[in-house]
Amino acid sequence: MEYQLGESIGTGSFSICYKAYKGTETVAVKVIDKSKKMGPYEELCISTEIKILSKISHPNIIKYIEYYENNSNIYIVTNLYNEDLNKYLKHWSFNEVEAVNLFLPIVNAVKYLHANNYVHRDIKAANVFLEHVDGKIIPHLGDFGLATQIGTEYLSKQVGTAYWIAPEILTSRYGKEVDIWSLGVLLHLMISKKLAFKHGQDETKKEVFKNIAEVNYIKYPFSDLVNRVISGILVKNPEQRLTLTQIENLLKLI
Repeated sequence: MEYQLGESIGTGSFSICYKAYKGTETVAVKVIDKSKKMGPYEELCISTEIKILSKISHPNIIKYIEYYENNSNIYIVTNLYNEDLNKYLKHWSFNEVEAVNLFLPIVNAVKYLHANNYVHRDIKAANVFLEHVDGKIIPHLGDFGLATQIGTEYLSKQVGTAYWIAPEILTSRYGKEVDIWSLGVLLHLMISKKLAFKHGQDETKKEVFKNIAEVNYIKYPFSDLVNRVISGILVKNPEQRLTLTQIENLLKLI
């Protein structure tokens, strides 16, 4: 590989992400260790991630550069961004207007994915990467490890991150609407700094999933318009959720 690995900037079940260098170029390199015991599904996820990243292009999705493979590792090279949204929210806050202005480009990125028949399945603050340019923050949706192509048939594999997962993933087949649910959790967090379905520090995963199944999310004094959007997204029946276009049209009124 032509890149010199530097400090670790993130870890996953089978991978470590590094800041890396090639001359004056600085990038992010996700290193997937082949010695880890991956099953057929995990191997499929890796190949699918590379395939999707190599095919998509959107200003608010991480930019894929290339990938390498040897006997020991797989290396996925992408643009490097300043930090992820989860880390940013530990030190900074948004008012509603700021949050919505950052949120709308993410909605547009998801709209692009869905139009190209991809579903992300792991939208969360830690997978939104921020770029600081001339005093502005530009969000980029990343980590396509659970993303997949979707056609007319529904999906059934239970995947995702506990607090962000849509209720239909837990009980039945599902479609692209799972991403919309996660966007609702994201908007809630960006404004309230609270995970919508985290009611206590000692909750078990079973209790969290019960809250999700019952759509029992933390109420917060949002404005009427933001509350309308969040309550319109966090709906148990995916067919009754707001569409991405409806979300965009409503939030543009702020």
